[in-house]
Amino acid sequence: MDRRFATSRAQDTRRQLRAARFSTELKQATVAAVRRLVAGLEWRRAASEWNDYQRTSTYTDAERELKAAFVARALQGKGARLVLDLGGNDGTYSRVAAAHAHYVVCADGDDLVPDGLCRSLRPGGNSRILPAYLDLSDPSPGRGWPGREHAGFFDRTRPDGVIALALLHATPRRHPAPRYDPAAGL
Repeated sequence: MDRRFATSRAQDTRRQLRAARFSTELKQATVAAVRRLVAGLEWRRAASEWNDYQRTSTYTDAERELKAAFVARALQGKGARLVLDLGGNDGTYSRVAAAHAHYVVCADGDDLVPDGLCRSLRPGGNSRILPAYLDLSDPSPGRGWPGREHAGFFDRTRPDGVIALALLHATPRRHPAPRYDPAAGL
């Protein structure tokens, strides 16, 4: 039944919009109003375990530079269209990846961290990095009838590269993050 009506739904929607006199200008004005509304939303939460990770981690500046150089070398000249940065935190290495890929999704399971990244990208108009909340222990599944209308996160993307630097950590309050070993790679 879904296959039978899939094409007619789009046609019916277009017909209904025309009948309701939804002009292109009205649609554009609606989208602009929603964008203004979303742009004005403010996140109130100020702290989390991971939102200040670059400052509170045990990595030295030299180790951070080694990680950045590794990401650059891994992606350089590969022509990557899409790179996933899993556990990407504040997007430090997503920014490096974006210099070598068309688009980077920086996913993190701490909802405050992608929000901070989004705010930091806004002034420069960076549209090559998408900050996203993603709980890797429970990624978004397929939804809709019967779980196939909207594919799950890992079913709807085919990345050319995946960054997972220091993805697994002990709780920072109890144990420091492990030192980065460039020989171990990603």
